Amino acid sequence: MVAPAVLQLAEHLNTYAPPRAGDQCFTQDPRFVLFLAACSGADVDPHFTVVQRLRLQPSELPAVVAQVRAQLRAQGRTSATWEVGPSAAPTAPEALSQLLQAHGMIPDPVEPLVMGMALLQPPIVAIPPHLTVERVQTPEALLSLRQIFHKCFGMPPYDPADLPADWARFEQTPNVRCYLALSQGRPIAAADATVTKHALLLSGGATLPEARGLGAYKALIAARFADAQALGTPVLVTQAGAMSRPILSRLGFIDVAPIRVFLDRF
Repeated sequence: MVAPAVLQLAEHLNTYAPPRAGDQCFTQDPRFVLFLAACSGADVDPHFTVVQRLRLQPSELPAVVAQVRAQLRAQGRTSATWEVGPSAAPTAPEALSQLLQAHGMIPDPVEPLVMGMALLQPPIVAIPPHLTVERVQTPEALLSLRQIFHKCFGMPPYDPADLPADWARFEQTPNVRCYLALSQGRPIAAADATVTKHALLLSGGATLPEARGLGAYKALIAARFADAQALGTPVLVTQAGAMSRPILSRLGFIDVAPIRVFLDRF
């Protein structure tokens, strides 16, 4: 049985996970949570700005949309993603999804549906002998991780000039752990996780295209579950897209919360 706190975390990651250094979480309105992730540059990816944990009457939505957009403009942001999970209330998730689209939002072109998933037992993974997994402990290792993420997620190349500030934020956020999978000493995959009271939260994982199929993604899952066990919270929680969900299911993750994602450009 999945604990209620784990279900909440799987559905509303940004609401219930500890923020990273530089993140902002506005919770002053009981009808929604507005989360702004730390980022640099003028063109902020809308996935760094999230509206979730919606508790809305249909008649309240126009005022809430206007309030959120005004607040984001004041922060210099012009787009956001809105998440509709199964616990949305009192308006049903289906009706709320239709209302958001009536206000000009569209299903997210990147991932219109993500699945909150949980792993409650050790994954059955045979790690090939040529693979090792290491925790990120140095700026050089963090640089490798950022370069892998930027390449795999279709982002502009990571600027090494950003590394000093990036490393400073990383050091200021001890609840965040980062990992590299290495094949014969060469970084080929990266992942991160956030320590919470109830589970280890997986918030990123990617393998270089030329290294896929070697078991690195699974090795990173196994390493993070081992960390969760050592922390006394032997549960992994994540939100999975279409690419990672089948792999996670084969490793023993279970679906706990389907989440519809809508893009709002204003």
